[in-house]
Amino acid sequence: MLEAVRFAIDVSNSDVLQNMRQAWEGFVSSGQAWAALFGMAFGYFVAKFTSYG
Repeated sequence: MLEAVRFAIDVSNSDVLQNMRQAWEGFVSSGQAWAALFGMAFGYFVAKFTSYG
């Protein structure tokens, strides 16, 4: 248990906003953002065209 506490204290990179920005930039630059938008639009249209009423 003591080692777990020491590990939690020894976090070296704690700049959360920088980590979030890097994650977002990677998400956009890899094309996953466009794929997510396309998937949401496609799912919306499929749900609209296949629902009754």
